[in-house]
Amino acid sequence: MRDMNRSGLFVGLLVSAAMAMFANGYVAAQGQRASAPITIQKQGSFAVGGKVLGAEATSLHCDHGYVEYQIPVNPRRINLVMWHSAAATAWMNRWDGGEGYQSIFLRRGYPVYIWDGPHVGRANWGCTEHTYQPATGRDQGNFTAWRFGAQYPDWFEGVQFPTKDPEAWNQASRARYLEFDTVENAQLQSDAAAKLMDRIGPKPVGGTFGPSPCG
Repeated sequence: MRDMNRSGLFVGLLVSAAMAMFANGYVAAQGQRASAPITIQKQGSFAVGGKVLGAEATSLHCDHGYVEYQIPVNPRRINLVMWHSAAATAWMNRWDGGEGYQSIFLRRGYPVYIWDGPHVGRANWGCTEHTYQPATGRDQGNFTAWRFGAQYPDWFEGVQFPTKDPEAWNQASRARYLEFDTVENAQLQSDAAAKLMDRIGPKPVGGTFGPSPCG
């Protein structure tokens, strides 16, 4: 709770593990047409949190998070932080190529921050060792973990996934990062995310929006 209280109210935090993969942008955009251009006033990315091992002459920057952001013209005062448990792609588009949550909420005027926590995706340089062992069957394990069906390839009725599109399943199967599901890593993730919330915060009345160039 200490980190949540310190995090600038965790503004607009969207934490969705299975649901990001399950629904993945199938909410229809309202207000602006999906075909209309999205006008962005600022975009970029930065690392946040983490630590430095060693000394100035021989060091390693590690255990940080990474965020990619887009801020639309005339933004709302609420930042949306989209935090995945699979891959950033889950927020960026539907598996059949349709518009995802990132674009849907940008159209509605929300600044969108897509977050990779420490050791994940674009923030994978950690301060501790790890090994990776490829294993067949993980695709099928994902199928059941994402509640697509009880056993691959028997889809549940009504699943909001393009079940007849083999390329959509190919894209979903490739959108995976290594995960480190331990108590220690959960603390590492929350610590870095709290630093992100401190940095972006809510938009002050009459102030500027987005990350400070000085961090």
